[in-house]
Amino acid sequence: MSNICNFINHKNNHIQYLQTIICNGKMKYPVMQEQNPYLIKIPEVPYQPPSKSPSFPKNNISKTIFGFLGIMMLTIGAGLGVLLVQNQQIFRGKAAENTTAQKIAEIAENLGQNQPSNTSVYTSSDLGYQITFDKNYWTPTTDLNQSNLQTISLSLNNQAGNAQITFASFDLTKKLKSAKGVGNSLDLLAQTYATDTNSTSKEKVRMNGRDYYKLSYDLNFLNQRSQYFKYLTINGNNYYVITAKYSTFGNGQAFANQFIDSLSFLPQNPSVKAATTNSIPATVLDESKIVELTKPSVFEIAHIYCNNIDIPNLSGTKYLKASYTFCNGALGSGFAINKDGFIATNGHVAKSYPEEAMVQAFLYKSTSIKPFAIDLIQEIALIQTGQEISTDQATIFLAQAENDPNVFQILMNLIYKMMQQNLLVLKENQNRYFVKLSNDPLVIDTKKSGLDILNSITSSDTVKEATYVASNYPNAYTTDAILNNKPPTGSDVAILKIINPGKLVFPSVNLGTSDGLKEGSDVIVIGYPGLVSGSASADSLINQKSSATATVTRGIISAIKNDQGGLKLIQVDASIDHGNSGGPAFDTNGNVIGIATYGMGSTSGNYNFLRDINDLKKLASDNSVSIGTSATYDQWAQGLSYFWIEHYRQAEIPFAQVQKDYPIHPTVIGYVSDSNTAIQKGQDKSGLFFLLTHDLKTQLIFAGIIFAVI
Repeated sequence: MSNICNFINHKNNHIQYLQTIICNGKMKYPVMQEQNPYLIKIPEVPYQPPSKSPSFPKNNISKTIFGFLGIMMLTIGAGLGVLLVQNQQIFRGKAAENTTAQKIAEIAENLGQNQPSNTSVYTSSDLGYQITFDKNYWTPTTDLNQSNLQTISLSLNNQAGNAQITFASFDLTKKLKSAKGVGNSLDLLAQTYATDTNSTSKEKVRMNGRDYYKLSYDLNFLNQRSQYFKYLTINGNNYYVITAKYSTFGNGQAFANQFIDSLSFLPQNPSVKAATTNSIPATVLDESKIVELTKPSVFEIAHIYCNNIDIPNLSGTKYLKASYTFCNGALGSGFAINKDGFIATNGHVAKSYPEEAMVQAFLYKSTSIKPFAIDLIQEIALIQTGQEISTDQATIFLAQAENDPNVFQILMNLIYKMMQQNLLVLKENQNRYFVKLSNDPLVIDTKKSGLDILNSITSSDTVKEATYVASNYPNAYTTDAILNNKPPTGSDVAILKIINPGKLVFPSVNLGTSDGLKEGSDVIVIGYPGLVSGSASADSLINQKSSATATVTRGIISAIKNDQGGLKLIQVDASIDHGNSGGPAFDTNGNVIGIATYGMGSTSGNYNFLRDINDLKKLASDNSVSIGTSATYDQWAQGLSYFWIEHYRQAEIPFAQVQKDYPIHPTVIGYVSDSNTAIQKGQDKSGLFFLLTHDLKTQLIFAGIIFAVI
């Protein structure tokens, strides 16, 4: 690979800015030798004179094209995340995948007790290790059906971040034969291994009660440097090397660190078994009444948004265009907070900043961002080498960047340098919101593309379009946050408003308070997690119709914490996953005390966080949005209270009012039918006074008795 600094000096004496960023600034690194296996090169092509000779006038974009040199971009969540593409998975739930790495890191630090059902365990008794990983996040690229694997590789799913882990086991005795120096076995191993592999640095660290050596390595790409790491530890006659490659864009680093921290190493005597922890069964929580009361107030939300990438100055360029449009989509949850159709949700469900959306598009390998990425790569190749490359070659180059976290990191840093210099400007184009109010599946036209994706959902009686009202959700993807490491602080709450509610009186729930919450208190979370979304396909395990209803999870409050800005976070062990974002969390009195926001399953439990309901109440107050239960909710509650004590005739009256005020109520019809059936079977236990004042048959019988007595 040619030296870019020399190339710039030779190619154009006017490109002073580029020399400052690439050659004279902090981003100048030595060129990696060609024999290094980690060097990734632009596909070579025979020289062809360009059909359009590029010129490099002063003050044009070509001066600084290397400042963004590779540009491809990435997500989070979560999510969180959540990309709209042209396939059956057009939407992905967004929860934990769209949280910052710092928030996920806080979650990873708090390991609990309960083992989640999505955990996969691989054990090698002969080699003395056990790997445990969450299948929702990690995908093994090694066949785990084989026993006693010496090497296992896993990739982090894109919605969680960009990371790769390789775990390898080796013979310690053989390695130490060539060791030089003094120290214990781990020290000698680290010294020898670092020398043999040209490590740039090493340090001793302790993780989960075990000593490791953390070795750093440089990876160069387009004359820019990124780091990856290897962790060394020993167990008996084996030593282990865990290679971790991740991008700091998204949550790859936090997930990689949590994975390493969760590794287990077994006694290598087959007669000795590894210790296990016996889980104490959770106390059974009678949640059915709270769920029946509140579930009709919880909705699925779809957010479709398109953004523009503008190139303000095209002079001297061949491939780049003035503007590109890319579109994404997010699914989340929300709930009614007043009778007029105001809906609460997470900020990351309702708001997607253009910078964040661009990162997501690259991370999810969106087809909508590909035209821009390909043009940019071709432009870079032309400037760097003086040669043109084909679209196919640029596509190969893009795939290399997408699949290597370290290369990805370099490219993200470069694109942000370009954004910092206003060579690339991101702008919002359009946003559309849809709220599903019934139990029918949300229908999405997956054949739409481009800006027409905005029309992939059609409004109906039970799917209403909404508009954005307000949010407290800071932009964690600004150039200042990324390049200067100055992440903003704030909450993650938002409010939407149904555009044409008609005469509907929405079943708004009661917003409680987090004040006085105690660890160990029960909590119920309701939402629409993407992991249990069904499909219309006959091959789908879950029926699409049945998965259209909200899912309920329960747990306890594990801890009350504060985020970096001092706002309250409520840690719970109730499951929260992609699509749950924005769903309400109820206490045992049916009051909303938090909003499901961040979720992460680990090898030892679920570590999920709620945003404080007080954050939402303040946002509502600041925007003059009233809150409180509506007549529909109150009538529904009254009808249920009668139904549960078998006063079916009494229940019919409030149920009828619910049907009048909110005819799309998803469950009231079933309760009316059940009440009628019970009355016909003589099972009604409504009191005599009620029957005398409301039931004609009872009134006639009583009147006949009075007349006979008289």
